[in-house]
Amino acid sequence: MDAYKGLGLDENALTRKSTPLVGFSGEVKQTIGEVTLPVYAGGINRQTKFLILDCATAYNAIMGRPWIHDMGAVPSTLHQTIKFPTPWGVKEIKGEQEHARSCYQTTLKGKGHELYQLEIQSSIPHTKEAEVEQLCEIH
Repeated sequence: MDAYKGLGLDENALTRKSTPLVGFSGEVKQTIGEVTLPVYAGGINRQTKFLILDCATAYNAIMGRPWIHDMGAVPSTLHQTIKFPTPWGVKEIKGEQEHARSCYQTTLKGKGHELYQLEIQSSIPHTKEAEVEQLCEIH
């Protein structure tokens, strides 16, 4: 609800509707309503329905499958990017790895999950490649 109010939107614009949502860790939260807002991405404007929650969260908004499909977008969590077609060619929105990690850690904090920080090593020992044997074609 803080993100909604932060946009300067009137609560009267909110369509009151309670919908159960299951969180990342399995808890169920009820929405307090929904609102349709314009979303501008890469030169494309789309009216998008948002479900509004009144709870503490690390995220301001989560763009779900309806928006992804409407945009014809292809998201990659591995690359922290989303690509979608426009009349001017394929556009790309890149995420920020540090920000994504921070949101994820904030979400897990206090839910009984242990967090481990992984470090990237610059020198990884080279493993011996497996020997490849010759195969005979069977007719």
